[in-house]
Amino acid sequence: MNDASAAPNPIGRSLSSAELVTTIAHFHRAEIARMAGWRDRLDRTTNWAITVVAAMLSIFFTRAQQADAAFFSIRSIGIFHR
Repeated sequence: MNDASAAPNPIGRSLSSAELVTTIAHFHRAEIARMAGWRDRLDRTTNWAITVVAAMLSIFFTRAQQADAAFFSIRSIGIFHR
């Protein structure tokens, strides 16, 4: 009867000092890899955005009468981005 009322054993076991350091190192490496992945995505998106805007500006400003179209096109990108 006394055994039934006892608290259950925790799942797993406690880690030694070396195991704890190894575990923390693996978690840290995983977080750095995840952060690098997000940074890579952001860099690619930014590079594409800069390339597209530069292409739009160079195409629109080749002719003087299309300067207004360039402004409205780039501004519409800014409006729809938000």
